[in-house]
Amino acid sequence: MALLHLILWVLPMSFAAAIGGVPFFFVRIAPAQTETEKEGIAEDSANDREKGEEGDSSVLVDASEDTKMPGHWFSLPHGWCEAVAGGIMLGAAFGLFAEAGENKLGTFLALIGAGIGVASIALISKWLSKQEEFVAEYTSNPTAHKALFFFAIMAVHTFAEGVGVGVSFGSRPEKGESMAVAIGVHNIPEGLAVASVAVSHGQSVLTAMAVATAAAFPQAIMAVPAYLFVDFFSQILPIGLGFAAGAMMWLVLSEMVTEASESLGKKTAATTVLLGFLAMTTFEAIFSS
Repeated sequence: MALLHLILWVLPMSFAAAIGGVPFFFVRIAPAQTETEKEGIAEDSANDREKGEEGDSSVLVDASEDTKMPGHWFSLPHGWCEAVAGGIMLGAAFGLFAEAGENKLGTFLALIGAGIGVASIALISKWLSKQEEFVAEYTSNPTAHKALFFFAIMAVHTFAEGVGVGVSFGSRPEKGESMAVAIGVHNIPEGLAVASVAVSHGQSVLTAMAVATAAAFPQAIMAVPAYLFVDFFSQILPIGLGFAAGAMMWLVLSEMVTEASESLGKKTAATTVLLGFLAMTTFEAIFSS
């Protein structure tokens, strides 16, 4: 009965991530562009400027033209998704460090885990960058490898959160229930981050909601063994939390901020990332208390 009690709490906790995709029924996100498309747009813009200087005003396009689609309230550029998702991920990473660093040993283990996470993700990213031609050949979305990489890192970090929930239930059920509610609530903005990236890479809103749920579902999976073997998992939890935090921070600083800056400009991208970070840390502070 105790295990069933755990499962009934962790399943809604994971499915809460789908709520983060709801806003995209009303907001259109411009699709991500490949490097080839970016080069083509830059070349076309240069040609248009040359023709405009020659007096052919028919080629000039109003940059403020509304790009809304029927059923959407307004549109946002792809870079906005990268910036907001990056800020949310940074906030979540700091939350993982705070959870792991309840004592000096936990902080030390978390730092070791973060170092392992950064090194591992950097190597995986280097390998994935060599698979772009393969992805382009076998999928209709040449930027799919970037989205897959993002989802994988988000799923890795939810493994660690699931362990935390299972350990909490194993030590004291009341503490586990409170933690399940807190993580379920913060799954909503994390689901927003995952769904925004999925939508910007051409997926439907329903698919984006399903992907957000799938990225959070390792929480429910890992909570069960962590509950059954609480002594073992409580020892390795700080390393797992640090690994997830390091991986997320590497992805944000090396990939997402760069892409957001190309789309929005450095100042706008930095401001949006900071606002996302502040929103996530405030959100976690309110609901964790």
